[in-house]
Amino acid sequence: MSQPGVRGVTADGDFITPRYIDPRNPHSHIFGKAGQPLVWPGQFIAGWPRQNPADPLVPDDGGVFPAWANNGSYLVCRRLNQDVMAFWDFAAAASEQYGSDPVHFASMLVGRWPSGAPISRSPKKDDLDLAGDEFAHNYFLFEDDSRDWTPTKELLDGGYPGDSHPRARSDIFGHACPLAGHIRKVNPRDSGTDFGAPADTLLRLMLRRGIPYGEVLAGVHSPPPELVTAERGLMFVAYMSSVQDQFEFVIRRWSNSSKQPNATGHDPIIGQSDVHGDRQRTVELLSVSGDKQTFVLDREWVTPTGGGYFFSPAISAVAGVLAGDKIGKPL
Repeated sequence: MSQPGVRGVTADGDFITPRYIDPRNPHSHIFGKAGQPLVWPGQFIAGWPRQNPADPLVPDDGGVFPAWANNGSYLVCRRLNQDVMAFWDFAAAASEQYGSDPVHFASMLVGRWPSGAPISRSPKKDDLDLAGDEFAHNYFLFEDDSRDWTPTKELLDGGYPGDSHPRARSDIFGHACPLAGHIRKVNPRDSGTDFGAPADTLLRLMLRRGIPYGEVLAGVHSPPPELVTAERGLMFVAYMSSVQDQFEFVIRRWSNSSKQPNATGHDPIIGQSDVHGDRQRTVELLSVSGDKQTFVLDREWVTPTGGGYFFSPAISAVAGVLAGDKIGKPL
């Protein structure tokens, strides 16, 4: 649901990322659709103009790559085993201490309800309509109220009724979405971070996909033991132009830290407490009354079990420089 858009146009003159905000709205220069920031292609593809933290509308240089690497990209893969029962057992026990229900508590840890609806826009309950609205389910900020936005005429003519869902409100202290919530740790959005102004966060974004594996357990009544113990989880795959400045930065500096980008605990979903592999984490949540409650997350419900860093070269590099004379003619 949260995927950056890529700036630029195709050879036919069409935008690489479609634009759905009325061009008279100044935000149309920053976002493809509401909540989808436009990022210069060099953040994902080697040799192209990169994001400029001083001005999102003006590109930075493309970095230094050997000529054959241009148009290639780094690929990060992670195989993440998920212990679904352990996660919900923890949510059930911790929610009782917190004074909520397991689904709400679990959604606070993630930052989204099971449907995908952002808890920032629907703090009290899940909202299937919001989750199903691709032009609204990623439109929210953390430190400022979300404003109304006007769809393009083409989008309205195509039958979109407009974004009538409740707006996200300023949540500086994390009453709705905790400061340590997973989606807030890995993408602080409009929040300032330990590394600078909000524009720095655009330098950390990746083009990514989560690919589930294993049999589904959620929703199965009285699952048999072999289904409970079967392996299941997610293959995380992401493209970027710098593993160090994007993936490694987000994981090491934010997810695995209890103090960055905000000092309220580790990423409760994928974080770990230090570089030595200690999986015990703590997370701090605000109660309805505003009191701080600290929870120790000592159960391993998301565990990396494999993965690697790869470079995906352009077809021209495979056919030419990397293949040498072995394949005769270029592909």
